[in-house]
Amino acid sequence: MSVVGLDFGAQNTVIAAAGRGGVDVILNGNSNRLNPAMVGFGECRLMGEGASSKASSNFRNTVTNMKRLVGLAFDDP
Repeated sequence: MSVVGLDFGAQNTVIAAAGRGGVDVILNGNSNRLNPAMVGFGECRLMGEGASSKASSNFRNTVTNMKRLVGLAFDDP
């Protein structure tokens, strides 16, 4: 049996899987352990490094620092 853990930080996210052989940090598509905690919306949905690379040109449709938004109502300032 394996367990997956998620460390959801304000800036980065790390995902790890623990099993009988120990704990392994899951790498993203670019072989990095840290994934930027951001999502970009547009023609397609981008997450992590994809959203980070497009954030400057798609700043109105990119959500960052999501952890600070947890628990707030949609219309909170």
